[in-house]
Parts: sequence; structure tokens; C-alpha cells
Amino acid sequence: MSGYQELVPGKALQYIVDCYWISDSKSKQSLHILPDGCTDLIFNFGSATSAEEKEASLARESISAVGMMTKYRKVVVTTGTRLVGIRYKAGAMSPLTSVPLHKFKDINIDARGIFPGLNESDWERMISLKSEKQVTSKLDQLLYEMKSNSDESIDPIAASVQQIRKHKGNITIEDLTDDYGISKRQLERRFRSAVEVSMKSYARIVRFLHTKSLIKENPRESLLNIAFDNGYFNHAHLTRDFKKMAGSTPSEMR
Repeated sequence: MSGYQELVPGKALQYIVDCYWISDSKSKQSLHILPDGCTDLIFNFGSATSAEEKEASLARESISAVGMMTKYRKVVVTTGTRLVGIRYKAGAMSPLTSVPLHKFKDINIDARGIFPGLNESDWERMISLKSEKQVTSKLDQLLYEMKSNSDESIDPIAASVQQIRKHKGNITIEDLTDDYGISKRQLERRFRSAVEVSMKSYARIVRFLHTKSLIKENPRESLLNIAFDNGYFNHAHLTRDFKKMAGSTPSEMR
């Protein structure tokens, strides 16, 4: 296996896992990583990775929990580094731990600090796997073990995440509280605890991802029209969001 690959988890886990992924570095690389509205559990089987922010680095031969990103990140990986990851859907990691995940927004931490059941044997049983089928099978098994003692009562949080994605980030908190019959303050507090960011921040990430795709798919369309169609006030608002999320202007993403 070489480069970057995404693997499909078992059907019973697809409601909480976006994908599994493998990254094999054949040479030193500088990566420009954008927010994706997800959180990750990453096994690093090589040297430490470095980043502009120390908290965004991965320790060598480690298991790290990667908080939800709200801005782009530049990471350098060295030759021979192998990373294997579980990409959780928004809010899906929270029921697996008693630790409030909003504290880890935009940083990486030792996963054993929030998942006490993880240990060196989990890292060791992953390092020898070669085929995609073996990796998928082991990650499925690990997740089933992590879920066995978890609290899965994340509704209406999961439903809120789904609605925000369905509306491409253009939905108000008031609309969501009307749907689920709880107060705005209660929903915001529970959402932030489970998803790591506020509902407004998560909606902004989802809107950015959708708008980025539209810009790439419609190179002749006016950026101002795209901005208005996706809930931005004007071109300056669109540009400001893109510079924060991607480190680039909308026109540079085409």
C-alpha cells in the first residue's frame, strides 16, 4: 500500500464512522490539511509529524485523538511514516468517552487520556497489518470493543448534525430547537460537549466545505453569486471565511 487510501468500515459502524484511512509516506511531505467537520483517532507507526502549532503534531509511535479542526493546518511528515486513522462523524466520538471533547478543538492529544481502554497492545496489533482487509477488520473489532461500554444516547445531537449537513450549514439554531423540543441553551451546551465546537462553528465548517466544492465544480460562476446562494453576506465575507478555513482565497481554490 502507498499514498493515501480511504477504507469503508463495517455496515454496523457506518453511522458513526465516516471512513478508515491509511497514509504511507514514501518521501518527506508538507501537507495542507483543511477542516472536514470530523474528528480522528490516529495510529502513528513512524516518526513524529511536525506542524506550525505544536499542539497539532503527532508523537512518534503513538495513538492520538485529533480534535475537530476549525482552520487549516500545515503538517510535515517524514519518509517512511505510516498513519492509520478512524475518521468519526461529528459527535460520534463523544459517547465513547466521559471526557468533554470541546477542550480538544484544533489540537491533538494522547488518545489514552480520553480512552483509558486503549493501550500499547492496540498499537502493536495494528503495526503488522499489511492488507486493506486486515486493517478494516482490526479497526472494526477495536471500535466494537470501544462501543461496548459507551453511552450512545446522543440524540438530538446526531439529528442536529444531520440537519446541519442536509442544509449545507444554512440553518438557524432556532430552527433546530423547534424540531427537538428543547431550549436553545440546552441544545447548544450538549452539542458543544459532544461535537467539540459550537453549532454555529460547525455550520460554518459545513458551509465552507459545500461552497468549496461548488467553486471547484463551477469555475465560470460568479463568486459573488455563489456567496449569496450559500448564506454569505458578500464577497468579503466569503473571502474572510476561506482565508481562515483554508489559508487561501476563494479564487485560489479554483
